Amino acid sequence: MREKKLSQKRKKQIILCSILGVVVLVGGCIGYMYNQINHVKIDKSDEALGITRQSEAHPETDKQEEVVYNKYNNDIINIALFGVDRRDSNDRGRADSTMILTVDFKHKKLKLSSLMRDMYLDIEGHGKTKFNHSYAYGGAPLTIKTINQTFGTDIRDYVTVDFFTLEKIIDEIGGVEIDVKEEEYPLVNQYMTEVANIKKDSIVELTHGGVQTLNGRQAVAYARIRYVGNGDFERTERQRKVLTQMLEKLQGINKAELPGLVMKILPYVETSLEANTIIDMGMEYLTKGMKDMEQDRFPRDGYWKPLSLKSGWYMQVDVEDTKQQLQDFIYEPESLATDTSLEENTSRNIPEKNGTSVEITN
Repeated sequence: MREKKLSQKRKKQIILCSILGVVVLVGGCIGYMYNQINHVKIDKSDEALGITRQSEAHPETDKQEEVVYNKYNNDIINIALFGVDRRDSNDRGRADSTMILTVDFKHKKLKLSSLMRDMYLDIEGHGKTKFNHSYAYGGAPLTIKTINQTFGTDIRDYVTVDFFTLEKIIDEIGGVEIDVKEEEYPLVNQYMTEVANIKKDSIVELTHGGVQTLNGRQAVAYARIRYVGNGDFERTERQRKVLTQMLEKLQGINKAELPGLVMKILPYVETSLEANTIIDMGMEYLTKGMKDMEQDRFPRDGYWKPLSLKSGWYMQVDVEDTKQQLQDFIYEPESLATDTSLEENTSRNIPEKNGTSVEITN
């Protein structure tokens, strides 16, 4: 009997030690990430980021309910992604590429929304001008506020990379597979040559079109092609292709190797996300098996017209229709409102917008 009690006691000790070991390991990872990550603390309040509450009719009760989409269903997380043209570390640069990455845990999919840089929008404190100027004026916070105020979104976090560091990230994951058109590859070489002249280094030129694995510099040059095909519209499509391939590459990496890879990538990015939030979202992403990726570009065709002013060329956007289209794409409000599974008593940990983890009951 005494031996049985000792055995049970020893089992409890082993379990306790195992739990403590996991806690220490996770704590160590988070601590290391805090040291590696280029974290920027921003004011994430509604007022600072231009987030407003909206009234919309509930389809079942027809009552007016005050809803902030992301607070209605905290399973939908929006993060602004900025690709910045910055030649100097002291230069804020302009957002050459702006996307919204939607991590939709409810429907187990990712969504990428490209926002056209030439949109003629009202930027707080600067009047109406090109959308991508907002980053030069006030960095990520002002750009996020511009998006939220214009389109009724609720973005609170961002990730910024400049194109030189994006090269390194793509190289770290082993390149990306892209189907390069015959008319595109000479322009890829042209862009790479320009960068090589700045950095005083060499390049590996493309010799043909077709499906091929592009290294970091080749992929970035591909994403920046503008003067072929349908101009900036195809350019945003190329940018989404590169990012989609990067995400797919990460999905295929051995889970045991993923933490090490993340540690290598983190120093190359600037973000408002906390280290523990990144870990929480990463674990959710892996465990949910989110394979689906949906893409769109805003404004869509037919919802803008060219505008030529003395200050330059702009896209005059049908803001109200584009706002509705973007919200429908990101939030899928009809499916959220009619989804009875929201009432199910299932809990899990997800990252909240203030950078902490919170248990949510769906």
